[in-house]
Amino acid sequence: MNSLSIHQRFMLAALLPTVGVAILAMAILTSPGAPVGALILAAIPTAIGLWIGLSSGSEIETAINMALNIINQTANKMSVMNHQAPQVMGNLIMALSNLNESIIKDQNEAAESQADSQANQQDGKQHYAAALEVCQAMVMLADNDMNIVYANKQATQMLAKREAEINAVLPAFNMQSLIGTNADVFHVNPAHQRGKISSLSNAAGTEIKVGDLTFGLMTSPWMDETGTRVGTVIEWEDRTEALKAQLIADNEAAENGRIAAALKVCQANVMMADADLNIVYMNDSVVSMLSDREKDLQSVLSNFNTKTLMGTCVDDFHANPAHQRGMLDGLKDTYETDLELAGLTFGLIATPVFDDAGKRSGTVVEWNDKTEALAAKTIADQQAAENGRIAAALKVCQANVMMADADLNIV
Repeated sequence: MNSLSIHQRFMLAALLPTVGVAILAMAILTSPGAPVGALILAAIPTAIGLWIGLSSGSEIETAINMALNIINQTANKMSVMNHQAPQVMGNLIMALSNLNESIIKDQNEAAESQADSQANQQDGKQHYAAALEVCQAMVMLADNDMNIVYANKQATQMLAKREAEINAVLPAFNMQSLIGTNADVFHVNPAHQRGKISSLSNAAGTEIKVGDLTFGLMTSPWMDETGTRVGTVIEWEDRTEALKAQLIADNEAAENGRIAAALKVCQANVMMADADLNIVYMNDSVVSMLSDREKDLQSVLSNFNTKTLMGTCVDDFHANPAHQRGMLDGLKDTYETDLELAGLTFGLIATPVFDDAGKRSGTVVEWNDKTEALAAKTIADQQAAENGRIAAALKVCQANVMMADADLNIV
């Protein structure tokens, strides 16, 4: 370790000056005539004590060993002069030795703890890498120089699938050498992209086009345990097919919008029902026609309401819905029929609608209120019949009869 505990520093800083005093006392007792040497010997442990108080790590171990050597040498010299010196100095040596062993033990334990911590961190990193390998997100890691240092399984599979298309625009792109490749290769303007990524503090999304391909990118700063930026996390999304499908859907929606707008203002009475025969569309003409007949229809359909007709089932118009459903379900081509309700007669033209897969998705029904026309036809037919009878009678009568119109033309 590079430092001692406060307790150990205090013990060393206090013990070594005590050693110095003991050396001075022993020197005076055993050799009164050598005060200068005794003072020097006493000053050395005291200075070492001060050094230990300000030092750390290997310097402390060196200081303790120096102190032990001085004490041993002093004890050996003094043991010749005084029988009490070995015992006193031995006690001091024992105290310093015990303290030194305690320091070494603490240092070893701290080193083991650091090694365990580093091993745990390594295990944690391996767990994170394993998690990235099985997650469904397409993840890539780049260092601070934007060199790719990792790509998970999902990302490599996606890029491998698109490799030929990417090569058509970026000939240098190679999946075999992806790791180590600089991410600049994917950008038309790398300098601009680097500027944005280098200043990144939070996740940011963007979109890049490579030929006909479109990729969505979510970039996030990659930090280590100390909060230092070590690179960038890049999440990929291949949006190519989704955007193509969206374009088709948008075009279809626009086309349907144009058709709906045309149907809305056309004079034909048009209604659309889904595959379950629920009404999903009515143009203005059919709404107007049914509104005009609402009271008549309510005499046989008490719940009929033009304002709430959207979403109701066309079965409500038929006395035998099962028969009508069976006919419409099997409809392959245009079918015409008449529907009589409450003394009214409606002509219906039903046409099946199929999706691109050939599955029936609904029915278009054109309504024609024939009531007035049929009434007029009945009257005309009656008049024609009456005129026919008159003509037949005149043809066989004996009188000489001639008829002229209002302009006196003989008819």
